Amino acid sequence: MPWPVKKIVRQQAERRGRYAEYYAMAWLCLKGYRFVAHRYRCPFGEIDLIAVKGNHLIAIEVKYRTLLETALFSITPRQQQRIERCLLNYQLLNIKNTRQQLCFDVVCVHGLKLQHLKNAWFSNRS
Repeated sequence: MPWPVKKIVRQQAERRGRYAEYYAMAWLCLKGYRFVAHRYRCPFGEIDLIAVKGNHLIAIEVKYRTLLETALFSITPRQQQRIERCLLNYQLLNIKNTRQQLCFDVVCVHGLKLQHLKNAWFSNRS
């Protein structure tokens, strides 16, 4: 693929990803989630969304895909470790959240359809 085409494809993917994140945030707000960070970055990586619900501190990875299965397989074990480290970093820097249970969710968005998988994976550290 020539360079200008790659740039356009990447920009389109970025726009779809941002749309998916905001759509997921709006939907999860209606479900009682309170968002404390969006695109949280630290030396370990990035988390799309961090939310609190009850006694849970939740890292939410948002994927724009046609199937939930492809969204789940796109999150590699290495990426899961990065997200876990990032959430631990957030938790340590925000003392009020240190007693909350850590959870890792995946939201798959395609068009106006949205699928939410709670506890997509578990951490050994939580």
